[in-house]
Amino acid sequence: MKTLFVSLVVLLFAFFIGCQNSITDPVSETTNMTATVEDETVAYKDAVSLWPGVIKLDENICEPIHNTCNTTLIAGVIKYDIKPIRAGHHLVTALKVGIYINAELKSGFNDSDGPWRVFGMTEDYVYLSTSNQEVYTLDKEFFVRNTGNYRLILALRFEVHEKVVKLVSMELRNYYTVFPIGDPQW
Repeated sequence: MKTLFVSLVVLLFAFFIGCQNSITDPVSETTNMTATVEDETVAYKDAVSLWPGVIKLDENICEPIHNTCNTTLIAGVIKYDIKPIRAGHHLVTALKVGIYINAELKSGFNDSDGPWRVFGMTEDYVYLSTSNQEVYTLDKEFFVRNTGNYRLILALRFEVHEKVVKLVSMELRNYYTVFPIGDPQW
């Protein structure tokens, strides 16, 4: 009996030693969540590859640095997706609107390394009114990256219809705020 008890204790001890650091134990090390522009762009492209709506960007816009209108070329793409949100089988109460942007800006006033970049993805709900309104406005802002000492945002205004999103206006704006040193947003 004593031999059986000792072998049982040894077996339990070996079991507990073997179970240490198993795949079910929580991970104690932190994960670095910072990614490069290219990594984030690839992740977004995978997420929106099946989105049906496309708006091509290829035009000049004004750049507000030094309170002048320097011509800046913006080229890229905006992809969108609209999904109806239903309250019942037939009644649509809202639209879930996904917007993805990936664009480069080539400025005449450029003191940074390389082209300016705008990319990002958002999802918003546009709640439908009961007054049979057919067009809704959606305003979005995206940070412009790689701008050197300047902080700019790209402000976009969209018209949202039941199945189509239209770009109504696009504007570069100065973004006045204080950011902590080493802010990964810039």
